[in-house]
Amino acid sequence: MASKEPFVASSRLWFRNSSTNQINSKSLKPAKVAVDGHEAFKARFRRLFRQENINDQIQESEAGVLQQLNGFKEIVGDELQGADAKKNDWMQKRYAGSRKFGTYLQKALTSFSAFLESYSGIVEVVKSAGAPYGEAAYGTLSLLFIVAFHKSTNEEKIINALEELQNLFPRVHLATDIYPEERIEKFVAALYKEVIDFARESTEYFAHSSNMRIENTENQKRENEEKLEAFRIFLGVPEACDNTDIEKCKQGLCEAFLAPNSNQRRLAKWSRMTQELLEAQETYQRWLKCDHSNFLVLGGKTAPEGQSQVCMSTYSWLSPAMIFMFEKLRVENKQVLYYCCHPQLRAKTIPLRDVVLNLLYQAAALKPEMLQHRRQHFEVSIGKEVWCQANRKEMLKKSFRVLNEMLELTGPETVYIIIDRADQCEGKLYHLLESLLALTRNVTCTLKIAVLMDSAFWNVDLDDFKDLQERARNFMESRLDWDQMKESTSPMPK
Repeated sequence: MASKEPFVASSRLWFRNSSTNQINSKSLKPAKVAVDGHEAFKARFRRLFRQENINDQIQESEAGVLQQLNGFKEIVGDELQGADAKKNDWMQKRYAGSRKFGTYLQKALTSFSAFLESYSGIVEVVKSAGAPYGEAAYGTLSLLFIVAFHKSTNEEKIINALEELQNLFPRVHLATDIYPEERIEKFVAALYKEVIDFARESTEYFAHSSNMRIENTENQKRENEEKLEAFRIFLGVPEACDNTDIEKCKQGLCEAFLAPNSNQRRLAKWSRMTQELLEAQETYQRWLKCDHSNFLVLGGKTAPEGQSQVCMSTYSWLSPAMIFMFEKLRVENKQVLYYCCHPQLRAKTIPLRDVVLNLLYQAAALKPEMLQHRRQHFEVSIGKEVWCQANRKEMLKKSFRVLNEMLELTGPETVYIIIDRADQCEGKLYHLLESLLALTRNVTCTLKIAVLMDSAFWNVDLDDFKDLQERARNFMESRLDWDQMKESTSPMPK
């Protein structure tokens, strides 16, 4: 489109009777209707677009609106440059995520600027009649541009419609090429009103559709929460429990292995789990850095002398490692399921059912929307049978099939499952380890499972575990001899 040239209105008498120099109200009638509705439109906009200081943002002159658009362009440009600095593969992701809206806004703002440049010729002609025709037109466009920018909604239809309207404008400036006959004046006034009507409808559409999206999102979130709560009740999972309370687990471990002053000298002789010691563990690093699903099993004995005599618990000196794993992954915004089978001071057998069903609930909580269409299927698949020794293995299979389905619905990101002190589970621990390994091998998403056991309590036959390792092949890392030792005899991490 040709660039805008200076408009000269003094050589033409628009919307005036040539003999009396009075305003021709008949020709101006469409424009006057548009102006009369301007204040009512602004009031509706303020109700729809709930933002503080919105009146201060409205511009009602061509220069003001142009400055507003340039400000929006600078903001979008800065945001996109910031994204470029963070991602070198931007071209591959140009039309994905928030970048998509940035690209859309660039296109929209360019279209808005071109439209403003073209339409201003119409506005200046009508504005010469003396009433606040300029304020109404530019103010309406300003509101459209404000809501389109803040909502960042990709509405190609609106951009296309503006371009179609723009094609109706004379290609040569009205001031020099159009003789002010009454018919032409009516056409110009009608076109002036047509643009304002369209801009108002588009503005209200932007604001209303955005509000509807927010309302729908809130309703969907509330519905997801209700379905998740119903699923929790079906599973029989408590609303809160010590087994998933990281802070409570940390508190108990600190009391056991971070001694009061009277015991510091004695405890200093024994190895203690630290973040640095965990990071130096090669078995852990291989599991963490593996690019596919993997199963980590850690085990070792805890020396009675290696913890506070005041506490005298049956905690494992390795358990802090599971806390470190969890906290590291959470800081990195990873998807983590956590369950501690020994949150209390002394060892207490825990039903295997409690562990598995809690993991199912945590998996559903990762993406509650999966319950919208799958909750009934999950509940039927899990069943309502009471877990007992006779059917425990079969119930494990059914539950893990559902867990497999759930994990595959969480998306492409890696999911981590951390189970501390699995040795406290009732029944044969081998069955749980076998199920976890099968899950690791069969699930299509990337799954990392870490299980810790205290060797003094576990009931897995070493030959059975070797068989498990043989079947695991490249899907398993393990170290079962990570015993707590005196510092002077502590071996280097393996």
